Amino acid sequence: LELVRGNAAGAESRAGALLARYPSHAKALLLNAQAQMARGRFAEATSVLRQLLRHNPDNLDAQYLLGLNHARQEKFADAAAALRRGQAAEPQNSRWLLALAALEARQGRTGKA
Repeated sequence: LELVRGNAAGAESRAGALLARYPSHAKALLLNAQAQMARGRFAEATSVLRQLLRHNPDNLDAQYLLGLNHARQEKFADAAAALRRGQAAEPQNSRWLLALAALEARQGRTGKA
């Protein structure tokens, strides 16, 4: 809810409080990563998402955010790899195709998007 309100610091604080008690809490790690991304702390978000994926490699929300996070840093190959891993695990979900198309368009490759 804090992120919806535009309060990334508040979201980070809430996630941090929960993580202090439960260090591998998946939803708290996701919230923390989203807060880091909202604050422009992309390296920190990457670290949090990789931590989450180490413990839960099937967490597709983390995989999706990792792809978006890489794209925001213009690490397009890493972004595409993350999104393709998610697409392979969940081919019926259009979010992967949409994100990959947006990634192609962002690189100026609209013919592929």
